[in-house]
Amino acid sequence: MNQFLLLTVNPYDVFDNNGKTPENPVEGIFKAASDISVWVDVIDTGATVLAVLFLVSFLVTILAATFKQGQWKKYAQVTALSTFVGTLTLRGFPLVMLSIPTLKQADAFLDLIIIVLMQCILFVALIGLAVGLLLRFGHKLIEHPDFYKNYRTVTTVSIVVVLFSIIVPTIIS
Repeated sequence: MNQFLLLTVNPYDVFDNNGKTPENPVEGIFKAASDISVWVDVIDTGATVLAVLFLVSFLVTILAATFKQGQWKKYAQVTALSTFVGTLTLRGFPLVMLSIPTLKQADAFLDLIIIVLMQCILFVALIGLAVGLLLRFGHKLIEHPDFYKNYRTVTTVSIVVVLFSIIVPTIIS
């Protein structure tokens, strides 16, 4: 208590450390930041908060569907999706960071992610082309104008996605 009354106390009494070096007040922050148990507690608390938000968003989704409130349902669904992705990121990021020891391996890991995403995009685009052909077949069968409109849209978007998914990653990397 006497340490806060600097004007009324002898300064040598306030700063007397019995011959020891004075303590650095920032040292505790750096010690906590480098302690793994602190980070485990932070990640665990963050995951718990995200789990609570996830459950609340589903409660709001159910109530919004019951009372036919579209805007609240949209907010709740976006919150549920965001908390799900956040939880996966919060739990997965430390494992990924600890499993990649060098920068060269991190670069190889990112190249692998690019290749996997490019293959997924190509696969989905090829499925889109197949759906477009199916819609064209439906148009030929019953000559419904919506089938032809959807055929053109799906086929065009699939072709553009295939071209971009092949050209853009090779230009960037």
